[in-house]
Amino acid sequence: LPISTKCSDITGILTKVNYENPHSYIFVDVKGADGKVEEATFQLSSTTNLKRGGADRPTMMKSVGKQVTVRGCASRNGEKNRYASPWIKLADGTIQRVGQDVEGNLEAPEKY
Repeated sequence: LPISTKCSDITGILTKVNYENPHSYIFVDVKGADGKVEEATFQLSSTTNLKRGGADRPTMMKSVGKQVTVRGCASRNGEKNRYASPWIKLADGTIQRVGQDVEGNLEAPEKY
């Protein structure tokens, strides 16, 4: 489970999309303050919910290798670079809901 008070926007290069049950995952290479690139893993909703919301695999795959911004809420167990994600801004600027909104924002964030 994510921690709703430890959410942030994370920008990097989308490297992989795994559509699995019960949850899907995306992987993003993120450059740290020291310049080193680390892989961040984001847990998404189920494949059924993603498809229903318009974030199907072909849509997500169009952004692989490109910059995306993901809303990430840190995992409760404190594992580094592991997040649950309610939203992603794809390379083309489209905002997709991809998971549970633990922060209580019912609409897509306007700041994107």
